[in-house]
Amino acid sequence: MIFRKRIKGLAKKEAKQRWDDRHWKEKSLDEMTERDWRIFKEDYNIACKGGRIPNPIRSWRESDIQSELLDIIDKIGYKEPTPIQRQAIPIGLQNRDIIGVAETGSGKTAAFLIPLLVWIQSLPKIER
Repeated sequence: MIFRKRIKGLAKKEAKQRWDDRHWKEKSLDEMTERDWRIFKEDYNIACKGGRIPNPIRSWRESDIQSELLDIIDKIGYKEPTPIQRQAIPIGLQNRDIIGVAETGSGKTAAFLIPLLVWIQSLPKIER
């Protein structure tokens, strides 16, 4: 009897470990741990220095970008954010300074402009 309880306890512990060890793609944003974010950044070759750096975006739809802007991003053919966009956009959305280093054609301009467009959309409408 004690042996069975022990086996059940071990099986339960192993199941929890398998659940925790799932790949970050299988987890929701709320389930992501510091380890998951570290692996995510390694997967996309994202390196950061500084304090209180926000987590990168995993996909366009999981970001804090308004749906109108996301529809435009989708319409022009941006399926997934590039590594520089994944990390730079959350920093830009916080109105923080950033120096981003990436190769030509990597999406640095969009990483700068998308937070700017979000800010412009938040301004009150001008009445004539």
